[in-house]
Amino acid sequence: MAAHANVIRQIFISNPKGKMEGIPTITTSMMCNPICAKRATDKTSVCAHCYAQRGLKTYPAARKRYEENTDILSSHDLETWEIPVLNSRIARFESHGDLVNVTHAKNYIRIAKANPWCSFAIWTKNASFLDKAIKELGKPDNLICVYSSDHLNRVSDDYSKYNWVDKVFTVYDKHFIQEHQVEINCGARNCLVCHKCYEHNDTFFVNEVLK
Repeated sequence: MAAHANVIRQIFISNPKGKMEGIPTITTSMMCNPICAKRATDKTSVCAHCYAQRGLKTYPAARKRYEENTDILSSHDLETWEIPVLNSRIARFESHGDLVNVTHAKNYIRIAKANPWCSFAIWTKNASFLDKAIKELGKPDNLICVYSSDHLNRVSDDYSKYNWVDKVFTVYDKHFIQEHQVEINCGARNCLVCHKCYEHNDTFFVNEVLK
């Protein structure tokens, strides 16, 4: 029997294990994002070491759900009935992808505004999309914007162009850390316990060791 043409698709909320256990996540797939694909070919980019790509190749069911999220979130402005309600104090946007376009960014702002009791953190290298969305819709108080440096061992310089950046996240390899005495303040801990990326605080630069 053919699928009904008007099947309602819902945004998939994942509940990851490991470091992020206990933090619900709405994410898309980097495998559907041409910007991610281009960065992954640059050996100096942190995207050349993409853990998300490895995970998505291993788990096809998750890959399919994240592909559907990519299509829903980037194709149109969400209607009120499409916006999910999260029963959580903190949540994350994008653990396996990045912003595809401005529509995508605007929809995350809509979700954050519809869930004011929940603090959302978004990691993105595609800051221009989020910048345009914030200029149009404003930045909700419960949205923590983390500018993710696109190169390994180097803080991206252009984060300072955006006054909405709450934190800058950079990944370093072990050799660079030892040589330059980089302070690693994002380790193999539980994000739910740490949650420094999910709140307004005095931590601006978040540094992680390459996995």
